[in-house]
Amino acid sequence: MAAFKADMNTVIIPSANVPDLDEIDDAVKDKINFISAEKLTDVLDNALASPAGKGGSQ
Repeated sequence: MAAFKADMNTVIIPSANVPDLDEIDDAVKDKINFISAEKLTDVLDNALASPAGKGGSQ
């Protein structure tokens, strides 16, 4: 809910917490992209990825 209130659009959560998404209101789930991560590399790959259409470093 804090991410929703802060107008964030993507949240990375531990894979073990995916079942807890059932407790999140549908209005929140419609606005936020939840990404599950099993390993730290999953977090880094998503957190450090270039936003779509921004090009990234060359």
